[in-house]
Amino acid sequence: MFSTAPDSPDFDARHEQFRLMLDSLPVLICYIDRGGVYRFANAGYHAWFGLDNGDVVGRRIEEVVGEQAARSIDREVQRVLAGERVTVDRRMAYRHGGPRDVRIEFVPHREGEVVAGYFAHIQDVTAFKQAERELRESEERFRDLADNIAQFAWMADGEGSIFWYNRRWFEYTGTELEQMRGWGWRSVHHPDHVDRVVEKFAAYVEAGEPWEDTFPLRSAEGGYGWFLSRAKPIRDATGKVVRWFGTNTDITELRDLDQALQDADRRKDEFLATLSHELRNPLASVIGGLQLLERIGDETPEQAEARRTIDRQARLMNRLVDDLLDVSRIVRGKVRIRREPLDLGALLIEVAEDIRRELEEKDLRLSVDVETGALWCRGDRERLRQIVQNLLQNAAKFSHRGGEICVRLEGDPGAGVAQITVRDTGIGMDEATLGALFEPFSQADASLDRSLGGLGLGLAIVHGLVELHRGRVWATSQGPEQGSTLTIELPLCEPAADPSPPTDAKPDAKPDADPGRNPPAARPLRVLLIDDRRDALFPIVKCLESEGHVVLTADDGLAGIEKARPFKPQVVVCDIGLPGVDGYEVARRLRAEAGFEQTLLIALTGYGQPEDRQKALDAGFNVHLVKPVDLNELLGLLAPVAGSRP
Repeated sequence: MFSTAPDSPDFDARHEQFRLMLDSLPVLICYIDRGGVYRFANAGYHAWFGLDNGDVVGRRIEEVVGEQAARSIDREVQRVLAGERVTVDRRMAYRHGGPRDVRIEFVPHREGEVVAGYFAHIQDVTAFKQAERELRESEERFRDLADNIAQFAWMADGEGSIFWYNRRWFEYTGTELEQMRGWGWRSVHHPDHVDRVVEKFAAYVEAGEPWEDTFPLRSAEGGYGWFLSRAKPIRDATGKVVRWFGTNTDITELRDLDQALQDADRRKDEFLATLSHELRNPLASVIGGLQLLERIGDETPEQAEARRTIDRQARLMNRLVDDLLDVSRIVRGKVRIRREPLDLGALLIEVAEDIRRELEEKDLRLSVDVETGALWCRGDRERLRQIVQNLLQNAAKFSHRGGEICVRLEGDPGAGVAQITVRDTGIGMDEATLGALFEPFSQADASLDRSLGGLGLGLAIVHGLVELHRGRVWATSQGPEQGSTLTIELPLCEPAADPSPPTDAKPDAKPDADPGRNPPAARPLRVLLIDDRRDALFPIVKCLESEGHVVLTADDGLAGIEKARPFKPQVVVCDIGLPGVDGYEVARRLRAEAGFEQTLLIALTGYGQPEDRQKALDAGFNVHLVKPVDLNELLGLLAPVAGSRP
């Protein structure tokens, strides 16, 4: 093993230098002669086995490493003794230290032509192999997981070139990896979407930002399903994107369900619009006829009371229709709030006075404890009036005759809120009723006789409108027959610079009109009424004729247009839901003809949603009125025309 002879003066020095050098190496080194006896082992070798030098040198290999370990390398030992250099990676069951993963390099040592022994360089790779096994097991677990999740999964390199897909992808697309590798996935994209998808994905890869898109993918059967796809960049320690991990989630059923829900929502809207139209049309005839009777007068007290009773019930039915439409629009987020600074005290007094007579007829006392000019809120005047009116009507509905309703307004400037409280001495509520109070169609009266009536929408509307004003509403009660208290909390604002009430008139706003307040027309007008329901026309015709106007009627759109040409009406009152040509088309055609540019066009219809009003204005109508119309309101709209036109 050493070229210097043992009797050489330098032998001991060279031997020591060589030993020190081998001891300093981070590997295990030993020399074993042809007979299998250790002749040398460095310090690392001894330390690795936990043995002293005397326990290694001079001993046979099986005595040091154990019979099992020695037998496991017997074939490699024979090869190295035959002069071959051999490397082996193996897990060895050593006598000392237990099983270990090692890499052994056997190097033959020749003396002349004879292999006298061999060097063994041993590296302990146990930790590396363990990490390798753990990584492999982790990858196997990942692949098992990825292959069994509902989504498709894939990985791409830093440039976006995909090199791996999970099993689900191949099962769905009917493809193989070689077809899909890189950017091959484009072949299963829908031709109407692929260019957009590629462009967007490439842009996000270049930017290194998380990507998301929705598109259809072709299945093995040839059909297309919709997928929500996402990919996240994976970065190294320097922040460089080295990989992308992405998924595709099948949303076909969700899209179909969403479409079905949209269709159902649209059908519901159409149903409610139709319901509104079909209910309001007969109500228009009833209420119009009652108003005509009132204008005619000459009725006994019993007849007058009967007329008022019918009128109240018809208007109640009309309010139920309004509530149905309101709660539907609130739930769908289609109600828009027009905010302006409002004096809450003045508004409360105004609403309380409007409803006081209704409460007195039920023998209910109303007390109002508010102060005007002190508390202001940015809100929608009409919607806040509706909120307070609903609360008062709800309190009246559930109060016994002789009961009391108290309205109170308080402010908390520190918290920046105002509280409107409506307290009654009525039937009260239990915990179950309180818990569902603001749900649509929820009612305290669950008895079979339904003596209190209603649809259970009033407080649901209150809740929705209060939330749109960034407020909150809640109810309390000590229990049945203990009365109830409903409280609204609204954010305060600074008073308006000019606290005078608004005077801007809206195209569908009702003028201040009561029976007998409209003076006779300054001069008679030519008025064309177009409606396919003669019952609805009758009271309007008689009312207008009693004011001296010349009235012509038509029962469909085309007939109305034909009669308008020779008649040259100054006012046209037209229904929307007409047979043949609808009211919108009537307005458009009249506006397009000479002589009708300044004609007052009034839409009078059972369709009362904001979008219906906008469609009417867009078609050329000046005013949009919802049936049943107040005859005095209609006369009020005609008055300026009668006073200004020949």
